[in-house]
Amino acid sequence: MMNLFKIVDDYKSDFTTFPRKFKNYKWYKPILVFVIGLILYLVVSAIAVLILGIFSPEAAKTFFISPGTNIPGFDKIDGAISAIMLALMIPSLYISSKIVNDRPFSSYLTSVGGWNWGMFIKSSAVFLIVYIIFYIFDFIVRGIQLDIKLTLVSLLLLIILTPFQCFAEELVFRGLITQTVGSWFRIPIIAIVIPAILFACAHGYNTFGFIDVLVSGLIFAFLAWYTKGLEVSTALHSINNIAVFTVAGISTVNISTNASYIDGIEGVILTIASFAVIFLIDRKYNFIGLNR
Repeated sequence: MMNLFKIVDDYKSDFTTFPRKFKNYKWYKPILVFVIGLILYLVVSAIAVLILGIFSPEAAKTFFISPGTNIPGFDKIDGAISAIMLALMIPSLYISSKIVNDRPFSSYLTSVGGWNWGMFIKSSAVFLIVYIIFYIFDFIVRGIQLDIKLTLVSLLLLIILTPFQCFAEELVFRGLITQTVGSWFRIPIIAIVIPAILFACAHGYNTFGFIDVLVSGLIFAFLAWYTKGLEVSTALHSINNIAVFTVAGISTVNISTNASYIDGIEGVILTIASFAVIFLIDRKYNFIGLNR
């Protein structure tokens, strides 16, 4: 059996400490980027809310998803709009990094010279297959019934907008925060654990939901460190969110911040299984070039 811990020990990562390689690096600059970015985000969000305010909640509800659904985040105006609002973190952080002028914005995404679309697409395909197989099995074993609530428009919006939302979260937690902590302590494990805890706390779930998101955050952070970029973590994050909302939109499964122990266990198992599949495939066949 492959010794994962030996691989981790032997692997020379530079993603978490990458900010230190730039001439303009100062320990406090990431704090400035975060503060300015947060201010910009609040301003841009306020403007977006004012613009979106011209639409009534009922009209938005009818447009995004058919009436009668009980999917949190898609039964009101905050459905697709919530994804858009979170995606606004991307331009906010971009402008903030330019104002502080600490390092190239691309360095938040990867430490090897640019976003790898091939890695993102191929890993997304692998994760999608894993999730489809899991949920087919889950439907059969748990006897979940179909209850179609998603409209074609809402499904398309879910597929199109969710990756932007997930990329924004990866950019903040696995890009800015992970690299900041890594550049301060120069210890990858600390740079992986601290952002994962913050990521779980930011979701405001109950104990089972917190554990599920914490495990996801740890795996996302490990993937970012191991692959030296956000492509694979963004792919897993995106497929997970799309799958969860799609399943809730076509079945009797509900989404809630008060996750049951079954939901928590399933979430942890599915995330770990997705990671194990992509990791083992790549170690054997160099399928997506994780260790680049």
